[in-house]
Amino acid sequence: MQKQILFIRLAHTSNFVSGISLIIFLLICILATGCGTIKMYGGPELTKDRVAVIKSCKFLSCGGLSLGPSAETSIQSANGKSASGLGDDIAVLPGYYTLQVCVKVLPPYWQCGGSISFNAAAGHVYRVLGVAADRIRIVDAETGDVVAGKKLNYFQGR
Repeated sequence: MQKQILFIRLAHTSNFVSGISLIIFLLICILATGCGTIKMYGGPELTKDRVAVIKSCKFLSCGGLSLGPSAETSIQSANGKSASGLGDDIAVLPGYYTLQVCVKVLPPYWQCGGSISFNAAAGHVYRVLGVAADRIRIVDAETGDVVAGKKLNYFQGR
C-alpha cells in the first residue's frame, strides 16, 4: 500500500512538472516570435545611431504611465509600405513618415484606420501610443516628449 501511494504521488508530481515545462516552453515560443524589428529600408543593416526605431505598444510594454496611457498598438504601414503583422517594431531611415496604425480598443477588437505623421530622427526610439484609432500619438521613448499628436488620457473627449 505504501509503495502504491508513493507511485501515485510521483506520477502526479511528474505530470505537474511536465505541465509547467510545457507552459514555460510555450511562453518562450510566443516571446521569440512576433517581437522582431522590421527593416523598412533597402541596403545593408545600419547601426542604431543611423536609423530611427518605431515601436508598437505591445501588451505590458507600453512605457508605463510616464509616457501616458495607451492601449496595444500595431504599425500597419509607413509611407504606404506594409509593416508586416500585428505588433512588430520598425527601423527606418531618418525622415518624414506617415504611419497607419491599429489600436486594440477592447480586446480582442482592433480599430484600424488611424494615421499620424512625424519626422523621425536618427538614433531615436519612438513609441506609438493610442487610446483609439483617431487618438494616436508618437512619443520619444527616452525623453517622453510627444513628437506627434497630443498627450491624451482615456477620459478626454475628442
